[in-house]
Amino acid sequence: LEGSAILPVAVREGDLYRSQALAFLDEWPSPKPSIDEFQDAWIKADILMVTRSFGTPSLGSVIVPVLDFVNHASWDSKNARCDLEEDGWELAAAAEIETGEEIFICYDDDADFLDIWIRYGFFDRTAETHAAEIIVKPNMVSADHPGGTYYVPREDIDVDCPLLDELYASVQAMLAPRNASEAEVLGEACR
Repeated sequence: LEGSAILPVAVREGDLYRSQALAFLDEWPSPKPSIDEFQDAWIKADILMVTRSFGTPSLGSVIVPVLDFVNHASWDSKNARCDLEEDGWELAAAAEIETGEEIFICYDDDADFLDIWIRYGFFDRTAETHAAEIIVKPNMVSADHPGGTYYVPREDIDVDCPLLDELYASVQAMLAPRNASEAEVLGEACR
C-alpha cells in the first residue's frame, strides 16, 4: 500500500475504528474485559457485520440468515435480486436459473473492482467497472486543480474529465521537444 492513496484512507479508517471501539469499551459495565479481549471480540463482530450484513434504507445494516450465504456477481452478471423491507425480504430470479445453478446477487451496483475488495475482502472477477489511480504532481496541472491522487475509470468508459485532459496536455507539452509518440505521452501521464 506504500505510495498508494489507499494507505492514508486505511490509516484514517483504522483510527476511526479504534476510537469507536474504545468509546464503546468506556461504556461497558464492570467487570470490563481487557483491551485485548475486547479488541478481539470487536474485530470479530465487525467482520461479521461487514461481510454478512445488508444495508436497508429504513433499518440500517441487518443480518439476514440464509441470504448472507448468497454470493456476489457484478450487476450485469447477477442472476437474482434481493429486496429488503421492514417486514421481511424476498430473493427473486433476475434471469433464468437452472436447477443446481449457483445464485448470485450484486452486493453494490455502484462498486468497482477495488470497492468490492476493500468492503468485502475479495476480488470481483465479474466486475465491469474498474478504476485507475493517478497521482498528479502539483506542477503538472494549473492552480485550478491541486495535485494529489485521483481515480478515473478505465479508458474504455466514456468520461469527461478536465483534470485528465489537462494532465495529458501538460505531459504532451513537456515531451514535445523530444517529439514523443502518443504511447510515450500516455505512458508518462499514467506513470
